Amino acid sequence: MSPAIAEICKSVLLMEIYLDRHQLGNWDDSEEDIQSLNQSAIATKEMVISRFNTPFGIIKIVTNKRRDRTLVLFDHEEMPDF
Repeated sequence: MSPAIAEICKSVLLMEIYLDRHQLGNWDDSEEDIQSLNQSAIATKEMVISRFNTPFGIIKIVTNKRRDRTLVLFDHEEMPDF
């Protein structure tokens, strides 16, 4: 997770809720396009991306192609290669 997300997790943001939603296929709070993109990504072994509105801003959860790493960051943060 990004340093900014880690700092918020120390206090009030319950990251487990959003990680559980990501893992269970509840990938977004509002956009249906993400649902179909992620369904395709699972079938073609591409990255799976979730976006959730939180009291602290929009967070993004990304699982890589190999499904062995997941990254959590704010939507405005640049995603590193992983």
